[in-house]
Amino acid sequence: MSYRLIALDLDGTLLNAAAQVPQVHKAAVRQAMAQGLEIIIVTGRSWGEMELFYRDLGLTTPAITLLGAQVVDGHGHLIWEQRMDPAAAAAVANAADAGGWALSAVFDSGVAHATRRPHDFTHWEQWNPFTHISGSLAPRVAVQSPLFIAAYGKQACDACLAEFPAGLPATQWDLHAPQPDDMALFYWHREVDKGRALAAFCAGRGIQAAEVVALGDSTGDLAMLRWAGTGVAMAVAPPHVQAECALVTAADDPHPVATALQRLGILSAVPGI
Repeated sequence: MSYRLIALDLDGTLLNAAAQVPQVHKAAVRQAMAQGLEIIIVTGRSWGEMELFYRDLGLTTPAITLLGAQVVDGHGHLIWEQRMDPAAAAAVANAADAGGWALSAVFDSGVAHATRRPHDFTHWEQWNPFTHISGSLAPRVAVQSPLFIAAYGKQACDACLAEFPAGLPATQWDLHAPQPDDMALFYWHREVDKGRALAAFCAGRGIQAAEVVALGDSTGDLAMLRWAGTGVAMAVAPPHVQAECALVTAADDPHPVATALQRLGILSAVPGI
């Protein structure tokens, strides 16, 4: 197989458990670029949250951020975006005011506001490094619809699901609950996902799906992994994600991205493996 582009998720894929890029992964990315392959980061993080990794890897390509809701160039300048349906965003913001929920909204890279800090979500600082506690989100949402909204903590998530059991107009949602005491409910536009954004990016460069290998670890990566000619799932990926991929990495591999690229014949040898 002849590949032209490698699409990489960050958290749980290129980054290790300490949220760092292992040296072996850095070497693999740089070797792939030296061989003429394009590397694109496709992440749920905003540009501000991923820029240090981007610079450290020496990338120059655009980046797909916020689960595909924004595409930015190598300077963080906006190329394309898809914001939430204004009516849907307003409905959630008003309901949060009425119920006193912990709700946050991302309006741009590095620009996020929350009603309050949740008392029942333990990773607030890690997940919200740029979020300002600003009280009601309704006035801000009325001026500009956010890229996505998140309810944090079991109390907020349960209340939000009860308030909108049939969903919201032009909106999709995902409940992230790695532990019973750590729940986050995300809402974003129905037409936004990593796969659509990656397909549009590749179409602009004349790159076919068969020429793309994508690597990810979660349900949020599934559309991208399905679209790419070759999908690679990390060992921590849910079974339904692994089932969609041509390759699944080993659970005890400290540098799964580099190993996968070797197994696919993209890289001949990576220092440290």
